[in-house]
Amino acid sequence: MGRRASWRPHDNDRTPAAGEAGHRRLRIGYVSPDFHYHSVAVFFAPALEAHDRARVEIACYSDCLRPDDVTQRIRAAADLWRPIGRRDDETVAEL
Repeated sequence: MGRRASWRPHDNDRTPAAGEAGHRRLRIGYVSPDFHYHSVAVFFAPALEAHDRARVEIACYSDCLRPDDVTQRIRAAADLWRPIGRRDDETVAEL
């Protein structure tokens, strides 16, 4: 069964203009077990680093079991880093 049945409404402010710059940063979350030396990370790290940090807030949810220097590079490019280490889907969804 999909997660849709357990979705709860969000009470976040949906006003587009917020903050000093007159806009709210877009929040993007990435989930992957491949935030390490892996073909996915080779392409993902530069794209992540190219985000306009004034406009985008980045959260990475890492299921990487063997962190390395690539993991550290990706972590440095994120605003929020969550190691989720083989947690179940429900627990991760709550984060």
